Parts: sequence; structure tokens; C-alpha cells
Amino acid sequence: MTFIHVTHDLEEAFILGERIGVFIDGRIVQSGIKEEIYKRPNSLRVARFLGIKNIFRGIIQHVDPHNGVGRVTMKSKGLTFTFDLKGSLAPGNEVDFLIRPEEVMVIREGKPIKKSLKGNIFEGEIKKIIERETHYTLLLSEMEKGVVLEAYIPNYVFRNLKLVENQRVKAALRRESLWIIPGEGNSASVRWR
Repeated sequence: MTFIHVTHDLEEAFILGERIGVFIDGRIVQSGIKEEIYKRPNSLRVARFLGIKNIFRGIIQHVDPHNGVGRVTMKSKGLTFTFDLKGSLAPGNEVDFLIRPEEVMVIREGKPIKKSLKGNIFEGEIKKIIERETHYTLLLSEMEKGVVLEAYIPNYVFRNLKLVENQRVKAALRRESLWIIPGEGNSASVRWR
């Protein structure tokens, strides 16, 4: 049976829906399967509507279509991250890039960092810890550039890591979880898979 359910409650939409349409200003701005909408918003407006806070402006530095990877540098901050290339981007393109807070991994001190994570390490200090029902929210501030990153850490992980405010930590931004949204006016056409 097919039915249409209209709601402002994102959690309800994701529990009940198989396909989701995001309405902003009276029109559908993105529609598709819920996982695609949730993990890969097609615009900055959709990302903000979904409550994603880790959104940064960047410049594409390098693309390697053969290996399916690219590198983006945070504009005015100089931090560089590697991402999975999905679409047609060219060096010099201005983009927005984002990562959901639950995709940020705090790395246990002294634990070897996997090769796949080494290109995306964020070193900072825990500026604030907010206790939630099912997780802790950490606000991590990068020491030199002042970039703030939000991370959601499950309760059991938080307890195991024994995290406290003002503690210096390393966090990994998984390459496959870093999502690129092309900036307005880029000459490159982007084909999403």
C-alpha cells in the first residue's frame, strides 16, 4: 500500500518512510530513498534543514578519478581532507563539504591509526561535552586554526575513552563519510551516482 505522510518530525519521516521528499519554501528540493537524503544532501539548504552542523567551505585541490579520491582544503583555514570522488569535480572548484557528527570517530590515545584514516585526522581540544540520552555531543576545537567540529559519541564509547573537557584528542573523519556539495557557479557539471 502506498501512502503519503506529511510531517515536520525528521525522525518520524525516517522511521515511517521508504522514500522522502524534502519541501523547502513550498517545493520539493530533494527526493529519494531515505538513506540517500540523510547521508548525501544535494544542497546546503537540505543539509541545514536536516540539522547537519559540520559544514565547511573548501577548494578542491586534487582529483584522482582513477583511484576515486579527491582532496579538499578548508577555505581560509588550510586544513586538508581526502574524500571519495562521486561526480565530476576539478581542482579549483569551490565546494561545501560536510560530515555528520555521528560519523566522526574519536581515536583512543596510543592506538595505531588505520592507513585508511590517516589522511583525515582532526586534532583538537574538547571544548564542551553535552550529555544526551543515547550519546554525548563533543565540541572539538582545532588548536591552530580554531575550527570547531561536532561529534556524537555513543555512551559506552565515551565511558571507555574517559573523555573530559579541555582534553586534547584526535578524531578521524572517514573518507567515505565526507560529502561534497558543489558550490554555486562552478564550471564543472556534477553527476551524482
